[in-house]
Amino acid sequence: MLLIFIAFLVTVFIKSQRMNHTLVADDYYAEDLAYQKTYEKMSNALNAKKDFDLIWNKASNKHILSFSDNEEKKGTIRFYRPSDSKLDFKINFNSGDEIEIDRMIVPGKWTIISEWNEGKGVDYLVEKTMIIGV
Repeated sequence: MLLIFIAFLVTVFIKSQRMNHTLVADDYYAEDLAYQKTYEKMSNALNAKKDFDLIWNKASNKHILSFSDNEEKKGTIRFYRPSDSKLDFKINFNSGDEIEIDRMIVPGKWTIISEWNEGKGVDYLVEKTMIIGV
């Protein structure tokens, strides 16, 4: 029994030595600084109570991204589909409180990231996971 256990430990050790350990980024410091900026944008949005919602407009037969305020905004909205990256898309916008989305959004789970600036020198980022049209 002891011999089997030792053989198991040796096998685990050998396999662990052969594993690819490149999951750690070479430029981890730069990536950490970039994430710090993302975190600050998210904190700005949370502190200023900035938010958005995705609404289905039956009249226009389109989705509308509606923001919680009427400020003029310039930014991007990224739609990520976890189960199929081919469906991912990005929209640039320069408008007020509502953005009409011309693309048909396939039903399912989506991560929607909206990043914008209202011209006051403060950047905002809000990320939401939504189940659309199921």
